[in-house]
Amino acid sequence: MNKGLTLLLFVIIAFTIIVSSNRPIALYYLTDVDPTKFTRKYNVCILEFEEALTKKRLDIIRGHCEIMLGYVNLGYAESWRDYWPRIRNKRWVHEETEYEGEYYVEYWRPQWSKIVFKKALKAYRLGFDGVLLDNVDACLVIREKGLKWALGRNLSKLMISTVSKLSQRLKKSLGKGFLIYVNIGSALNFLRNKRFLRKIDGVLREEVWYTIRNGKSIKVSFKKRKAILSSLLYAKNKGKVVIVADFLNNKRKAEKLCKKCWVRGFIPVPQPVWASNYDRPPPLKWCKKGVFVNRPHSGLGMRKILLLLLIVMLSPVLGEPTILTWPQEEWSIAKVNERLILELNLWNLRSAKGSAVMVFNKGMVVFSANLYDITQITPEGWVTGYPEIFYGYKPWNKYYVKGRWLKLPVRIKNLTPE
Repeated sequence: MNKGLTLLLFVIIAFTIIVSSNRPIALYYLTDVDPTKFTRKYNVCILEFEEALTKKRLDIIRGHCEIMLGYVNLGYAESWRDYWPRIRNKRWVHEETEYEGEYYVEYWRPQWSKIVFKKALKAYRLGFDGVLLDNVDACLVIREKGLKWALGRNLSKLMISTVSKLSQRLKKSLGKGFLIYVNIGSALNFLRNKRFLRKIDGVLREEVWYTIRNGKSIKVSFKKRKAILSSLLYAKNKGKVVIVADFLNNKRKAEKLCKKCWVRGFIPVPQPVWASNYDRPPPLKWCKKGVFVNRPHSGLGMRKILLLLLIVMLSPVLGEPTILTWPQEEWSIAKVNERLILELNLWNLRSAKGSAVMVFNKGMVVFSANLYDITQITPEGWVTGYPEIFYGYKPWNKYYVKGRWLKLPVRIKNLTPE
């Protein structure tokens, strides 16, 4: 490869990766929504729209939001809503939940679906792009509590049916572009239901990596987090938008959350613990768009960029480098001097945004990747790939090298360079 073209290639790769390091961020804002508090742009804004949020104020907010979703409580009735005087004495409205002013409701009733539909219609007329249906896991709460009025019913099936029918009706009336998101809560198994998944456009899940206890931000257990991520990744790989809202107490944790989300193609809501009721946006300094992600699996650090350029520029002295990149049409694999095989081996990657690069020259290896919005071939596999240098033969690919210079088996600690 021409040295000048090689150098240009790396400059383009580095520039592309830096530019693409902008990451999405979402806002979940449910109390005292104030347009003056919108000091940054968000990809998704989930807003309470019934607290004096006029169309004029929404037009101001629109300038800060790519997608606006109106908040609608599907799982429970609320006494501060305008419908409450009409339904408070209905037989299908029951006792108060653990939250003041919130009541259990037979959500499968057509009368309730009609109320929820009207709320979504109001959001549409105000200019919202869709709605977030909250508390779809109410069915599990009701079942766990063993409430008498719900005994003998398949509550999960009824919730899936309610969401599906409501989504179908809204999209038929308001257009297919009207978005339906759900706050999935503990009903993660719904994301494996084909009917349910077909009827939604996105999913929100709170407390994936960090939860709140006694006003403090604490880590979610590994076992619980693993189960949550498995379901969210499944939904993501089925083309659904995934939003994660976690409770944090400092910028460092916020940055960690955002990076964890971005590398998986999720959209983070880095919510401060002192605003756990979602009464204000996250601090402006948290997870600014364009944060440079300097970690091996999600971005090229400046040191790596300089090292890559140095290897290329020194190629007249070191010799021609072996370069593998992704994306490209063919599988990224190459022989190195007939003695080693270099392979990106992103075997579980169906599609992604971003780039990956691997360079070998005179015993020096540099690998870095900036991959996000990743769709895996097998979501349950967790791993996306294994960048490799190997000697010998792998039965699942056609490339191999053989020779007498390295006698196997041998302990790694006994290996010595020539």
